[in-house]
Amino acid sequence: MIEEGNNPLVVSLVALWDDEIGPKIIDLYPNSNIGDPERLVIHVFTIYQFFWDQPGSEFQRSNLTIPIAKLNKIALALFDIIPNPKIRGGFQPFIVVFLVPEYITEEQSKIYKEIQMKISQDFLRNQNFSLKEYYQEIKNSLIITESFKEPIREIDEYYSYTAAMEDFKAGIKLFQTKNFEQAYSLLTKVLLKFEQENHKHLIMEVLYLIGSLLTQQKKFNEAEQYFDQLEGYAEDLNHEKYLELSIFMKGFFEYKMENYASARRKMEQINISKSKYINKMQYYTIYGKILQYYENDEEALQNLSKALEISNTLIKSDKVKKERSQILYEMGVIQYKIAVNSINNLGLTKVNAISPILKEAINYFLQSAEISIELNEIEKLTSIYQLIGNLYETLGEDNKFIEFYTKAIDYADKEKLVEKKVRLLRRIIQKQIRLKNYEENINLLRNFFNQEDNLRFIDLHTISILHWQLANSLLSMGKKYEGISELMKSYELFKNFKVPVDEEIEILTEIIKFYEEMEDYEKVSFYQEKFNELSKSVDNYYKKDYCNYNPLAPIKEIWIYSTSTGVGLYNYSPETKVDIDLLGGLMIALQQFSVQISQEELQVMDIGEDRYLIHKEKEYDFFILGRSNLKTPIEIIEKILSKIYRRFWKEYSQEIKYFRGNVSIFRGFTKIIENLDLTLIR
Repeated sequence: MIEEGNNPLVVSLVALWDDEIGPKIIDLYPNSNIGDPERLVIHVFTIYQFFWDQPGSEFQRSNLTIPIAKLNKIALALFDIIPNPKIRGGFQPFIVVFLVPEYITEEQSKIYKEIQMKISQDFLRNQNFSLKEYYQEIKNSLIITESFKEPIREIDEYYSYTAAMEDFKAGIKLFQTKNFEQAYSLLTKVLLKFEQENHKHLIMEVLYLIGSLLTQQKKFNEAEQYFDQLEGYAEDLNHEKYLELSIFMKGFFEYKMENYASARRKMEQINISKSKYINKMQYYTIYGKILQYYENDEEALQNLSKALEISNTLIKSDKVKKERSQILYEMGVIQYKIAVNSINNLGLTKVNAISPILKEAINYFLQSAEISIELNEIEKLTSIYQLIGNLYETLGEDNKFIEFYTKAIDYADKEKLVEKKVRLLRRIIQKQIRLKNYEENINLLRNFFNQEDNLRFIDLHTISILHWQLANSLLSMGKKYEGISELMKSYELFKNFKVPVDEEIEILTEIIKFYEEMEDYEKVSFYQEKFNELSKSVDNYYKKDYCNYNPLAPIKEIWIYSTSTGVGLYNYSPETKVDIDLLGGLMIALQQFSVQISQEELQVMDIGEDRYLIHKEKEYDFFILGRSNLKTPIEIIEKILSKIYRRFWKEYSQEIKYFRGNVSIFRGFTKIIENLDLTLIR
C-alpha cells in the first residue's frame, strides 16, 4: 500500500536557496505531516555544503542520501543550479528531494534518481511546473522498488523430494550466512516441491525462512505475503508458534510501511500476556509507537514502560542499550506531549500544574542521554539536550536551560550540524539578552563568526541578526565603538536586500540613537534621511511570494483559546505534531502569554527563528496564537490572523458564547482552512 490517509510513503519537494532569506520552497507534494519543511530543506542544503561545496571549487550536480530519523525516512536529494543573473555568481542552487521509506536500498534508489533528474530538467525549463504531475510515476516506482528477485514459478519434473530436502538444508545455511538472494532462489524452489507433496509442516518452515530473509532485506511488502500464507497454514494446523509469529510480523510490516491502522489491528489480535513466542519487548515498543501516532499517549506510555522493564532483565549488549535509550527517549517525548495537552485541557492558567509531568520527561531524557553518551550517539545527544533545555525553560530554570543548550551546541559542533547549531545559538542568545548575560553572548558570537563566516548555507538574514545581537551585547557592556561597528555590519547586509525588512528600520533607529548620544548630528541627519526613505519603502511593500503548500501561508500554524477559561478550542498545527523540537517554542509562548491574555495590545514573542503572535479583539472571548517565520513582517501576520479570527467568530459565535467544554464542535474549521475559505472575510 502506497499511502494511508494523510500519511504518504513518499513526499517530494523542490526548493531554491536564496542568499538573503534562506530556503524558498517552490513546491511540496503531497501536503504531508513532515514537520517544518524549511528546517528540513536547510538541513539538506547544509549537508551538501559540508560534504561537497568546497571554497573555490566549481559546482557539480550531486546526489546525496540523508537519514531523517525523526520521520523514519531517508531524503534522496539532487543538487543542481539554475541561471540567475540577479544573484552573486550568476547561478542559484536548488534541490529536488524525495522523502522515501528508510528500507529503500541504494540499488532501488536509482529509480527515484532518474525521476529527480527529469524534475530538475523540467524546473530548469519551466519554473511554474507542478510536482503533482510526477506523483503517479513516483508511486509506481515505489511498487517497483518493493519487488524482490522473481521467485521460481515451476520446477523440473525430475526434481525429487530428497533433492528438495538437501536444498532446504543448503537454503538454511545460506540464510544463516546472509547470502539472501541465493537462499531466496533455492527456498522458493523447495517451497514448490513441498507444496506439490502437500507437506504442510515443511511448507510452514520454508515460508517462515523466506519471510524472514525478506525481512532482513527490508522487503516488507513481499515478506508480508509469505507470512500471510504462513498464518493460513498455522490456522489450519492449529500451530500456536507460527500463528503468533505470523500475526505479529504482519503487524510489524504494516507499522514499518506506515499503515498504522492495519498495524494496530494486527497488534490487538495478539494476547501478549499469554504469548510464548513473540519478543515482548519488541511488541510493547512497536505497539507503544503505534498508539503514540494516534495520540493515545497514556496507553502508549504504559506499553513503553513494559518494554523498558523487560529491557532491564536482558544482557546489556550495545543493541539492547540502543533500544533502551530509544524507549526512554520516546517516553520523554510522550510526557512532553501530555504536558502540552494538559495545558489545552486544563487551561492556560494551570501552567504550573504540569511541572511534575515536565520533570518526569526530563528524567526520561537524562536516562536516554546517559546511554547515548556511552554509545557515542552524538547527533541524538544534540536533540536530547535541546529538549531538556526547553523543558527547564518552561519550568523557569534559566540557568539549566543555558547549561543544556550549551551542551547541545557543543555536540552539534562536533557533528558539524551547522543548521542545528545556528538554531540553538539564536535561542541561547535571546535568553541571555533577557538575563543580561552580555559577556557570555559576546564570547559565543565571536566564536561563531570566527568558525562559520565562510559557510554558504547560512542565510544573510540570520547572519545580519547575529551581528545585530552582538552589537547590542557590546553596547550594553559600554563597548561603544566595537558595538557600532557590529551594528553597521548588520545594517550594510540588510541594506543590500532586494526586499526591505522591518529589522533594517530597527537597526537604523539604534544607529541614530547612538550618534545622538555621541552628539554627531551630521550622521544623525544622514541616517534619519535613510530611515525616512526606508520607512516609505517598507510601507509600500506588501506583495510577497509565499509558499503554495501551506493554506495559512505565511503563517505556519495556529492555536485558538478561550480567554475566560484558557482551554484550547482548536488548533491547526501539523508541523508541531511531528517535530518535537517545535514544542519547546510553543510551551514557552503559552507560558509567557498565559499571564497577558487579558491585555488588548498586540503581543509578539520571537523564539529562535519562529515568531509567535497573539490576536485578540476585546469584544470576543477567545484569542488566536499564530506561529510564523521570523522573517515575515508582523503587519502581514496580524492581517491574516485578523481574517482567521473573524472567520472563526462568524462560524462559531454561538458555540463560543455558550462554551461548556466540548471542543469537538470546532473541528470543522480545518476544512475551512484547507479550502482557503478565509477570503470570505473582507
